[in-house]
Amino acid sequence: MNTKQPFAARAHLVLIGLLGLSFVLLMQQYNKGVYQAGFLLLIVTRPAQIIFGNIPSTAAFKQTLRYLIIGIVILGGVFVLGIVLTPTLVI
Repeated sequence: MNTKQPFAARAHLVLIGLLGLSFVLLMQQYNKGVYQAGFLLLIVTRPAQIIFGNIPSTAAFKQTLRYLIIGIVILGGVFVLGIVLTPTLVI
């Protein structure tokens, strides 16, 4: 019996695993390069997790790509808006 999980559910699980790995890399205190790799992994996986956390886990590959593009546009818009508004709001 083939009960394959939808793409979105598998991607979500992979991202959670990568987030856990990034925290393990950040917690070690012996190698600065490993720490930096963990930090970069966290910077990449956290926004991806925010987007994938809002995609239904039942979504197929095409649906997931559509939601992913919409999520990237929204998240990018929020970042750009924050960068543009910061000088105005600080003054």
